[in-house]
Amino acid sequence: MGMVSHQQDAQIPAVSTAYPRKYFEDAWTDLQVISKSFHPYNSHANDDVHDYILERVKDAVGDAGDGIVANVTDDTPRKIVFSQRPVFQPELDASGNVVYFEGNNVLVRIEGSVPSLSAVLITAHYDSVSTGYGTTDDGGGIAAMLGTLRYFIDMSVQPKRTVIFNFNNNEESGLLGAEAFMYHPWSEETKYFINLEGAGALGRPVLFRTTDFGVARHFAKSPNPHGSSVLQQGFQSGLVSSQTDYKVLADNGMRGLDIAFYKSRSLYHTRSDNIHSASLGGLSHMMSSAISVLSSMADANSFDQHPDDLQPAVFFDIFDTVFAVHALPTVIKWNIVGLVVGPVAVFLLFIWAIKGEAWDVGKRGWLRGVLAMVLSTGVGITSVIWLEATNPYVFVSNFYGPLFGTLGVIVLTNYVVLSVAWWSKPVHDQKLIVLLETFVLWWALLLYATVKASREQATGFFPFTILYYLQLVAILFGFLGLFVIKPWAVAHDDEGQDAPQSASSSIRSRQAVGDEESQQPENIDETTALLPQRQQRSSIAGAVKRSNSYDWVIQFLIVVPISLYCIYSTGLVVLDAMHQTPNEGICAVSFLCETIAVLSISIGLIILPFVHRLNSFVLLVILIGTIYSAWTSLVPFPYTKDAPMKAIFYQEIDLDTPDPEAFMKVHGTHGHVHNALKELPSVKSSSTNLTCEDMGDNQDLCSYRGLRPWVVGSANYSDWLQVETRPNESTVKGPNRGEVVITAPDTRHCSFEFNTTRFKSGQQNPRSAPPVRVVEIHHDTCSTAGWKQQGDTDIYTHPDGIEDFVMWKLDWDDPHYHVAFEWIPSWYDDDHGIGDRNERLGVTVTCYWAEYDQEIMVDGNLHRKVPAYDEILQYSPTWTSWSKWKQGLVQVKKYIEL
Repeated sequence: MGMVSHQQDAQIPAVSTAYPRKYFEDAWTDLQVISKSFHPYNSHANDDVHDYILERVKDAVGDAGDGIVANVTDDTPRKIVFSQRPVFQPELDASGNVVYFEGNNVLVRIEGSVPSLSAVLITAHYDSVSTGYGTTDDGGGIAAMLGTLRYFIDMSVQPKRTVIFNFNNNEESGLLGAEAFMYHPWSEETKYFINLEGAGALGRPVLFRTTDFGVARHFAKSPNPHGSSVLQQGFQSGLVSSQTDYKVLADNGMRGLDIAFYKSRSLYHTRSDNIHSASLGGLSHMMSSAISVLSSMADANSFDQHPDDLQPAVFFDIFDTVFAVHALPTVIKWNIVGLVVGPVAVFLLFIWAIKGEAWDVGKRGWLRGVLAMVLSTGVGITSVIWLEATNPYVFVSNFYGPLFGTLGVIVLTNYVVLSVAWWSKPVHDQKLIVLLETFVLWWALLLYATVKASREQATGFFPFTILYYLQLVAILFGFLGLFVIKPWAVAHDDEGQDAPQSASSSIRSRQAVGDEESQQPENIDETTALLPQRQQRSSIAGAVKRSNSYDWVIQFLIVVPISLYCIYSTGLVVLDAMHQTPNEGICAVSFLCETIAVLSISIGLIILPFVHRLNSFVLLVILIGTIYSAWTSLVPFPYTKDAPMKAIFYQEIDLDTPDPEAFMKVHGTHGHVHNALKELPSVKSSSTNLTCEDMGDNQDLCSYRGLRPWVVGSANYSDWLQVETRPNESTVKGPNRGEVVITAPDTRHCSFEFNTTRFKSGQQNPRSAPPVRVVEIHHDTCSTAGWKQQGDTDIYTHPDGIEDFVMWKLDWDDPHYHVAFEWIPSWYDDDHGIGDRNERLGVTVTCYWAEYDQEIMVDGNLHRKVPAYDEILQYSPTWTSWSKWKQGLVQVKKYIEL
């Protein structure tokens, strides 16, 4: 699997030379410390990371010279209550998902020299998921920020704008650290931002989205810019099922950039996101971009120097050296110019060439390019359909095989069609004919791209603009060649006599000879009867071959190299980012097959006018490569150790069952997840079989009785979660009210879901609105929109109803959660009669534990906290990787009624 090895090796970039190496090495040391253990928000290790960051920024600021004014704020605890916006449904303004969160962001402020200018924020999150070390997600961002801070301090040059560093906590559970920053006073003076993130696990970081053209221009200052607005369009369309702090900041009116690691998504959120999978080179490029772009933004007098600065940005890099960025309206204007001027220019030159007898072309040469396009497109689409049906998950480990295999069959099909056409019916300048035929298709594609860009603000169609103009230039040069060649087309035959003045006259003279010969009586000899036809075809081919045959090289150089780079580089960045998303659902396979088909067909169209001139050696190489690519795509098992199947899991204990047991819930690829679990010792020894249920999208939910967890220092599950209800305090005219006191030791996170006869949390299209309208959090002090303090109680009101309520708190020493709810009962039943005024409110209380890699003392014995996870890691196949599903590895739930 040489292709796979190449993919892995190519992901490790060289160390940047843009800034002194010592800053990168210091940041690498920070990364090693930050990612030495799992550190989700709901873990004690998270506090250690917080304290380390706080210590490092204090040391850096303490070394500030006279030119820098900087201060540090430990924003602990930042208590907020808010209605969380749906992460994956941006069309909804808000929802009934209410969150109480205690944040502990670390903030650093470097004062700017011009106080009237808005501040620039740089942010990353220091929490990891409960199944990963968080080296690239987002330890790399945190380490890059620490290095950037030290660089700014050491330079002792005060920026024009105030710069704020936000080392935030708990991004992984709903972008909560960014939400907490929005309640800090410094957020009110911040208008621009850079978010450093890890949406993958390896390689060079990429700029994958930006709010507008005005801020995108600053990324050109990066010493090795790497980015594409194709990724921006793909992310906004929901092809990747994740989000970053960029969303919170942009939704609050800020303008900025999202820079992230993006490769090897199968290792993302797993144990493989560790220091061994990272590299100093990747970190150095993240940090170099952060320093350069932040410096540019911090010293900018204005972000609105261009009329289109607030418009979406179209951007891409050229060999990671040059960064091209334009406002979307500018690209649309160029598209419109090309759509109008291009066909007119081509038509006028075509008429001129025909009238001026520079090009002798009749009906016989047309449609051969169209036939080749139709047949090769059909073959290419058939190939990817066959691949999708035979080995759909091969993309996870190898996308080069499907790409080159599909491209190979398309090129070979085009060669056969056009070579046969050229041999049987040679024409004057076949490549120009095919260029004109493909130009019609490129014009239609550019029209489609222009409409999509205008209506949907789509920024990922810029390759069509580039490819269209290259085709247009090649066609114009082809016509120019016809006019230049005509007076120069004087050649000598073997006898030293002058040949015809042009290819057209040569062809016409031979056609005239053929007509005269056809009028002579036929010879009875069959052999002599065939000779004139062969001689005529040979003469025509020879004349055509002599006619302006040299100019194909120039046209080839105009069209092919730049077009291939544009298609390949754009396609490669998309496939690098997306090829392992099939682990998240079969829909991603369809997208990848469509992407492979589009890339292969596009490359086939680019070389179509020249394909008949390929020599036998090149054809042999293409044939062998196609066969090898087909074998690597269709035959091997789709998963490898470096590119594994990723499944997600959690362990659940239901205290409402008579004899509570810990069941493992595992969600993964249909068939493969069952094969990965069936050899686990606990599965083979269980009295009940492993059960798997089809969840749609080719995903299974498997369940089995797993090894019991030990996340609390008690063997009795009932000690892990205790729920006490207080008497209702309802009035005749007011809503019903009930209080709940939870005792859940050694956890920071619990949630509440509600149900009545007409409503259930999480239900699609419930029969009524959420009945809960008010939530009270006791013994907390803070206030925000919809939230007020009343004595020792904080009250949050949501007039449209609270669907569920989530609590995150920092205090490890207090295991209690004291809350109260007010709800409106169902006044009418299904028959529209008077309902039960004293209708109960059902509440499902769930608490989560996220620590894994530790031991705990229970009744004098040491136990691993989550042995079921240990078992999966030890006994599952090497081609698997495992990530958390819910907010904890273990969750305990209990149902009550108020």
